Amino acid sequence: MWTFLNPAGTSPREVALAEIIARFEKANPDIKVAVEPQVWDQMSPKFIAAARAGNAPDVTWVVTDLLGQAIKSGELADLRALFMSKWSDGQFAGRKDAYWDACAEGAKQYCLVLSRNYISVLYRRDLLQAAGIDPNALTTWPAFTEAAQKLTVRSAAGNVTRWGFGQAFSEAQADPQMMVPVTLALQGKLFEPDGRAAFATPAGVTALKRQVGMVTDAKVTPPDAVSWTIDDAYEAFAAGRLAMMEGASVRTRWVRTKWACCCGRERTARRTRPG
Repeated sequence: MWTFLNPAGTSPREVALAEIIARFEKANPDIKVAVEPQVWDQMSPKFIAAARAGNAPDVTWVVTDLLGQAIKSGELADLRALFMSKWSDGQFAGRKDAYWDACAEGAKQYCLVLSRNYISVLYRRDLLQAAGIDPNALTTWPAFTEAAQKLTVRSAAGNVTRWGFGQAFSEAQADPQMMVPVTLALQGKLFEPDGRAAFATPAGVTALKRQVGMVTDAKVTPPDAVSWTIDDAYEAFAAGRLAMMEGASVRTRWVRTKWACCCGRERTARRTRPG
């Protein structure tokens, strides 16, 4: 199996994967699961190439962004034909949602979504408390922007030593940015039912301007964000150079551990999403 997780690791998802494998092997003593951890954003195209060369693993994890490409490649098996035809109604119950539909094509089911991520705003609770900011009050983008400006700190020379809101615009290792929730709040969709993009719209323009305005107008996001990967943002956040950032729920444990190592004590990352 190819996955970006290492079952010998200590993160919650890795510990869970190790337990799942142990239970599976106990129930199926004739099967041994060999895991080869891969780089997450290279794993899917690498699998497609390996499948066409005839040396792909039996099981692979596919990055959600590349799921359509993996299905269209013709290299994924139909899980209904393999084992789902034997499932009871109870085994199907609760699984059918947007992720389920993304894995389906006609009557065929090509994958099961195992790892779901939630993108929101991570913030340094200690910094917000010191600035007298109540995170529960950040329910609008204007209120959020004002808080980010208050959290942005400059030296006597005028150099920014801490930015209020971190974003990462590099195409490499990108996470969804604030343009997504702003567009959804304004028009309720990003795509048409037939798959066509629905963000070249007045709502999409407003959302993009608001995102860029965090750099150019509010001046709470560093201009370097244009080339930052999401890992650059996490590093800056963990180091205290960002008070808030757009980030993923699955990375909060890493950030907390980083603070504990660097600062000698553990601080708290919480999540909030302005409407």
